[in-house]
Amino acid sequence: MKEALNKGILKAVEFASEPDGFNTNDDIHIPFPEDAILMKTTLSRFPGMNTLIGTFETQLNRAAEAAAPKAKDIFLNALANISITDALTLVTSSSTDAATQFLRKSTEAQLIAAFQPDISAAIDQVGAGKAYAKMTSQYNRIPLMTPVQTDLTAYTTQKAVDGLFILLAKEEGKIRKNPAARTTDLLRQVFGRK
Repeated sequence: MKEALNKGILKAVEFASEPDGFNTNDDIHIPFPEDAILMKTTLSRFPGMNTLIGTFETQLNRAAEAAAPKAKDIFLNALANISITDALTLVTSSSTDAATQFLRKSTEAQLIAAFQPDISAAIDQVGAGKAYAKMTSQYNRIPLMTPVQTDLTAYTTQKAVDGLFILLAKEEGKIRKNPAARTTDLLRQVFGRK
């Protein structure tokens, strides 16, 4: 189980860390914040705002891609601490993402804490913070509109962490279901018996 998770972790983190790892993957792409969709729709009618809106989502995804490498050590540390009992339970589970859910419970808070400073810095570095401030400033001046106050760092951090678990679950599912994904003798032996 540790070998399977190690393989999945390395692939998921590597993929998420690449340029466009989040941005062009429909499964983990970070969209415009849900509570700001009305702002997006409204501002798209203003001259010059479509360009700003168009690059904003890309910038959010770039921030997530910049923070993703931090997950590797956190995941591997949690993996090193899995007990024999937990490993046996995970191997025999009929769920295709049992190990991913186990890792989520044991690492999600730590990942969020580790990602937030990097994502906050990346949001500023890639220009998403300025773009968002410009959009919200413009939108919040429109009479009768409910002001938008999304915490961009918290939103992007949670979406980045969710995206990593989606990728990890896919890798785990491949190993559990597809004999071709079991690239070592140990993986074939453990998962071939099920």
